[in-house]
Amino acid sequence: MKGQNSFNLNSLAWVKHEITVSLDEAREEVLAYAENTAETEHLYEALPRIKDVYGTLEVADLSGAAMLAKESLAVVGGLAEGSIRNTEEASRLVVRALIQLPDYLDFVQSNHEDEPVVLVSILNDLKAIRNKEFISSDIIDIPVPENDEAMLAEQRHSGESLQSLAHLTQHA
Repeated sequence: MKGQNSFNLNSLAWVKHEITVSLDEAREEVLAYAENTAETEHLYEALPRIKDVYGTLEVADLSGAAMLAKESLAVVGGLAEGSIRNTEEASRLVVRALIQLPDYLDFVQSNHEDEPVVLVSILNDLKAIRNKEFISSDIIDIPVPENDEAMLAEQRHSGESLQSLAHLTQHA
């Protein structure tokens, strides 16, 4: 591991289980909302869970994971406020992000650098659903990994449909 701060890994080891539980609960709420978009109370149940995860990741100084939690939080907030019109796609993207986030934490915890560039695709998808400007490794301070194809291959579950994601969560 190149310059990974041992504080990050120690912090992550302490909070990983709680983060995973919170993300699982938030994902279930978003899935329940996706089944019936009139039931926005599910989003209001998901919001504090994602916000807590975001805060924890910020304190642990895990910038890639924190960025993904922040964008997920923004999309769920937009859905709750009614400012996002494509609720099915937005729900699918949030579920995908909430599944990918623990995978990314596992990746970092297995002695890989916290390299947010591997998350740029999902981050931009979440930004696009809110009509926000895309990010790229050129305009933010993200180190370019030496072997990005191998890191991307280690990220599971990307590009799944909402139904297949729901199926995955029921068997997890």
